[in-house]
Parts: sequence; C-alpha cells; structure tokens
Amino acid sequence: MIHTKELSLKPIINSREGIHLTSYLVNRGDLIHLKKQIRESIDIASEHLSEIMDEEELLRFLAPLNQLFSKPKILKSFKSNIGVFRTRDSFRMISIPIDVEHLCVIATSFHVKPLLRWIQVDKEFLLLGLENDSASLYVGTQSSVRQIDTILFPAKIRKENVNTEIIEWLNEWLYQSVRKNKVPLFIAGEPHLTNPIIKKLRYPRIKKKPIQNIFDRENLKEALTAARFLLQAETKQLLEKSLVEYYWAEDMKLGKKNIFQIARAAVKGKIRKLIVADGIQIFGKLDKFSGGVSINPVHIDHEDDDLLDDLAQTVLASGGEVIVVPRDQIPKGRPILAILKEKSNMNAKEAKMVI
Repeated sequence: MIHTKELSLKPIINSREGIHLTSYLVNRGDLIHLKKQIRESIDIASEHLSEIMDEEELLRFLAPLNQLFSKPKILKSFKSNIGVFRTRDSFRMISIPIDVEHLCVIATSFHVKPLLRWIQVDKEFLLLGLENDSASLYVGTQSSVRQIDTILFPAKIRKENVNTEIIEWLNEWLYQSVRKNKVPLFIAGEPHLTNPIIKKLRYPRIKKKPIQNIFDRENLKEALTAARFLLQAETKQLLEKSLVEYYWAEDMKLGKKNIFQIARAAVKGKIRKLIVADGIQIFGKLDKFSGGVSINPVHIDHEDDDLLDDLAQTVLASGGEVIVVPRDQIPKGRPILAILKEKSNMNAKEAKMVI
C-alpha cells in the first residue's frame, strides 16, 4: 500500500499548540555549509526560547540538533534539501526535493508554506504499465519513482484479448495496492490492452487517455517523462486559473486582498481559496477567535509567526484550499489574496448545522 506525501506531512501541517521549531536547510552536498545553517538555527532558537525555558530544558529541546554535529552520516544521507521539525515531544527530519530558503522559525505551529508548495508542485502519480503478459504498477513524483508490484497474467490468456477476468483482477490489485489514496493514475501500453481496461477500471482518478501506446519495463523512463510533463502543465494551469478566479471573485465582491479582512474571514471559515506568495514572511500574531492581527517588523518571540503561514493553516483546517504562488506572479506584489465562499453556500451550511 502506498503512503502519499500529503498524508505523511499531515501531522506536521496540522500540529498546533506548544513550542514548534522549524528549520529549512539548503543542502549543496557541503557538510560545513549544512552545519553552519544548523548552528544558525540553534542560535535563533536559543534567543527566542531562553526567556521561557531554563538552561536544562533548553539543552534538552535543542539536543537533537546539537547531535547532528557528531553524526555527519545522518546529514550525508540526505541528497536534497532538509526540513527539521521539533516539538517537546517529537523530532523529525525530512528530505525536500524542491528549492527552499534557509530559515528557522519558533512559533506555536510549524512553518509549513514550503511543504504546501512541495505538495503542489511535486505531486505523486501512479503509472500502470501494460504488457501482453503482465502489468506493472509504479508510484512516482517529479524527482523519484518506486515500483509497487508486477503481476503476471494467467498463462492461458496471455495471448488473448483482455477479458472481464483480467479487469476484475486489476481492480482488486489496484485496490489492495492503493486503497483510499487519490493520486492520478496514468496508463501506458498497446491500444488493445489499454482501451478496454481504461473503460472498466474503477479507480476514481484514472486518466482517460493513455500516455503512451507502448510500454516496456526496460524503457520505463519515457512513460515517466510523459506523466511528469502532463502534471507540470496541470500545476501551471492551476496557478493561472486561481488568479483568474480571484479576478472573477473580486468582481462578485468575493475577493479580498487586505490581510486584516482576510484574517477575520479565515477564522470564521469563510475562505474557499487562499493564494499566498512564496518566499515572503510577515511576522505577527493572529487571534484565533476574533481574527485580529498584529504585525511586527521582525520575528519577535516564540508566539510570533509568519502570518501568511498561520492563515494558510487556518484555511486548510476549515476545509479551504491553499495555493502557493511565486511572489512575482501575484498582481502588484501583494503577499496574499483570498476568495470567499459564496454567501448562499455559507448560509446553507450554517442552516444544516442548526438543524
């Protein structure tokens, strides 16, 4: 069974309350450079936490980061950029195969905007490769691929057309391998195999057009390249569509660009889609009940957080969608835009809750 990146990162994205240390490390394969960033993160954390932790507690909290200096094998095992996430009860390091900026944030939740961008631009997908005698299933991203399984068709039907028995077999196999994950499924293979299977597979996110009319396990790269290209195009279209959608919402009085108005709407669960700029931080505090916002010129203390990050988490928690966009693509350099839920939808939801 596969475990998607989104599911794996959910505990980090949803974590609330208590002290959270987030550090993103730029990994150029230079151990000295990595250690320098870790030292800077420890210094920043010490500065913010020394006022609320005694020396012994602070040393215990920062111990996992300090131990990295004496365990270079751990750092060398990472081939891409690194995310470090620490609370009093947990410590996690993950490999992040997209560009990040080095930073360290101490707050009451993790700094997750880079993770949201990672989920958005490096989506998982499934590839079902069909040959006359077998089917192979892979899970991939823009930077990786892993074979889940290969099954051989019964000898008596290897040379025949695909029949109901094979399709039901594939349906059961997919269910056992994927379960409730909802990543898109691409199919590659000769038309006499792909056409009947695409029509009868019950997988909800199957792509209706084969990405290749031939498949060979020895030449997997071509099929993966085709799938990745299509997903890149979809991501680009998503960003463009979201900005066009915002302009439409603005005409309908459902678009907001003022961070104070957006904050009040976010805590009330009124935002359908939030568009935030990548690489920008606005530090301050968000009142989770009133939506009141105070903005600070710099990261002041352990309760101070990037408001863009806080608002993104708030919208996600209420069922809204968050899109992370390169800062130069948002009109007039604005850091955040919001599309409100239509009032009729909100009223229907509120009425349902009353009933």
